[in-house]
Amino acid sequence: MRYTERGVELGCVSNWGSITGSTCTISYTYTAGDVILESPVHPMTEGDSVTLCCKYWTTSSNIKAAFYKDGVLIKNETTGEMTIPAVSKSDEGFYKCKSPDKRESPESWMTVRVVSPGSSTSVLVGVVVGLAVAGVLLVILLVLLCRFKNAKGEIFIIHQLTL
Repeated sequence: MRYTERGVELGCVSNWGSITGSTCTISYTYTAGDVILESPVHPMTEGDSVTLCCKYWTTSSNIKAAFYKDGVLIKNETTGEMTIPAVSKSDEGFYKCKSPDKRESPESWMTVRVVSPGSSTSVLVGVVVGLAVAGVLLVILLVLLCRFKNAKGEIFIIHQLTL
């Protein structure tokens, strides 16, 4: 999302940014100074790893920065990058970074989706049950086929004996 004087704009529109994977690179800003926070454009899924980068817009190189979530300092990073190895719903919120000379980026919202654990488990259970049922039906079919062959052989032997 991008916050403008006209309101909120969704997506990464070509006249102000470009999208690569889940990163929207903003081409220019008028009120942000020259510090930007690179953050994911699309919602993150719980458990994903995410790296936030604080950069000068003019040089696009990472800068030493303080990272904030919902206005509260999280940590200072000399590399200009902050990684969350496995995001959770509690990581959802507004992020920004601040340079050593106190210039700060605009806030960027990060959304985290929660995947219900039952959805993948139920698919796995369905596959296992399906394979088990198919196996039982195959065994029954083989038993019936063997009995049919044996019965056919016995009828042939009886027919030969009666002749």
